[in-house]
Amino acid sequence: MTDKQTTDMNDVSESRQTVFENQESKRHHHIPRLYLKRWCNERDKLYEFRRFDKNSQVKSCQKSPKYTGFTWNCYNLDGLPITLPTVGRTHMEDKFFKNVDQSVDGPLNLLNNMEIPSSNEDRTSLAMFLVSLVVRNPWFFGAMRSEFNGTDFRKIVTKFSEANREMDFSHLLTSESGFDLACALFFEEIIINKNILNTVINCHWDLARDDNSRLLTSDAPVWWSGFPDNNSDFFAMLSISPSLSLIIGNSKRTVDLAKKTTTLFTQYNDNICKQAFKMIFSNNNNQQRFIDNRLERFEEYVGLSNYKFMNFFSLNRCGAYPSPIEERLRDARGNFA
Repeated sequence: MTDKQTTDMNDVSESRQTVFENQESKRHHHIPRLYLKRWCNERDKLYEFRRFDKNSQVKSCQKSPKYTGFTWNCYNLDGLPITLPTVGRTHMEDKFFKNVDQSVDGPLNLLNNMEIPSSNEDRTSLAMFLVSLVVRNPWFFGAMRSEFNGTDFRKIVTKFSEANREMDFSHLLTSESGFDLACALFFEEIIINKNILNTVINCHWDLARDDNSRLLTSDAPVWWSGFPDNNSDFFAMLSISPSLSLIIGNSKRTVDLAKKTTTLFTQYNDNICKQAFKMIFSNNNNQQRFIDNRLERFEEYVGLSNYKFMNFFSLNRCGAYPSPIEERLRDARGNFA
């Protein structure tokens, strides 16, 4: 297989287990293995549910986390070594998302032990991980690469150039590789923006346990009830395992009200099935009909988590801290000669 012979979500079968280990970085797990393993049985398997044809029924298959939830070469970026040598073409997977995932393993274990992380480091790691789960899927990335007109990126670069006359970054806006650079930096802008992370960190956090172990997960696993503004409450929910979920909200009252809802877990499963792009995961096969009635059946829901989060991002991206793109350009100034 060459780099150009990529396989998307239509081919994630375990028949490809012969892939050499040195190709591992090309198998980009947009649904992290350390997250999916929490739905696995003693044989390291979980149930993957997919609809292979629009008019067909959902099919289930037992998979190892290593062989599901990935896309070949999903985040590869072309031309960046010339424009920005510190960002290679596999930077997003090998450097960025890898660091996001590795830092969250410990905090996720705390949650599994019914302990809310108290340290700023652990809460920051979880906040970054939660945000990344919203936007790291190949559909969001693909849409950004094909449709993103660079408007936000142009505004930020132009503003930064005006404020730093000693270095002109305007050539980035017309260079052939500037578009991939915009994608790479915009992802960092979304996921490590300190103003966004602080908003999440300062929310009220709590855990909700489902004694029936019904909780599902998907390729869009974060349920956003809305986004915070001056007139509405807000909470976000993420299943941590079949029996445990994390809820963050703008106040303790909001989270307590959510936890008291008798249909909370059904509502969560309903939303993440409807908003999923291609895949649902479970620790058993008992909810196949529930999943079949929702997965890819409601076009208005597909990707809804992305839309709600981007509203949240737009409201909270600016604040006390500088933009990550501004910091990146400042730190990499010597590479733009």
